[in-house]
Amino acid sequence: MFKILALNALVSAYSLSALYMDGVKFSDTQATIQGLFLAACFLFVSRSKKSYFFQPLKTLSKQRPMSNIFNAYTLLTVTGQFIVHFGCLLYVVNSAHAASPSDEPVDLEAKFTPSVLNTSVYIISMALQVCTFAVNYRGRPFMESLIENRAMLYSILISGGSVFMLATGASADAMKQFELVVLPSELRNILVYCVSFDLVACYMIDRILNFFLGDMF
Repeated sequence: MFKILALNALVSAYSLSALYMDGVKFSDTQATIQGLFLAACFLFVSRSKKSYFFQPLKTLSKQRPMSNIFNAYTLLTVTGQFIVHFGCLLYVVNSAHAASPSDEPVDLEAKFTPSVLNTSVYIISMALQVCTFAVNYRGRPFMESLIENRAMLYSILISGGSVFMLATGASADAMKQFELVVLPSELRNILVYCVSFDLVACYMIDRILNFFLGDMF
């Protein structure tokens, strides 16, 4: 869980600080939905083992968890995944600027208004958080697997499907409800490609580092 906390904190810190100076801000509705998603996922990750459908293993695993979180695997996987997250986020921001250029000075005190930049950052931020939970959820032999933790699985699938729907602009009503604007087709494609790349790259980074430096074997 500490990897998930670290990565979400780093992505949120960049989105709410550096990008804020660029005019990026989220509406109350967007912040509430994002907060509820994070709260639900953390709840399902830390769910009690006494759940009625949790089946403990008959014997203890030969594997042992890392004795200290400050180890090469943890530090390298968090660093590597954040570099991928940061690169995707920065690429989407630059693409949004190119798709909707503006010479007006940024008014940090202005009220929230939906824009291409805000929409792009919100969608990619949500997507990165979904990817973080999907990649870093630790299943067997220490916890029930993602397939067994149905609540967590459904949460990730529903959230991922919702993010994909928003990225493609498939539902005008949903875009309006989320206070987003429909993105240009080229930018929509960039979002989908970035999210797909981020998921695959982060998964490969974590599993390779876990194989060589972690407790996979």
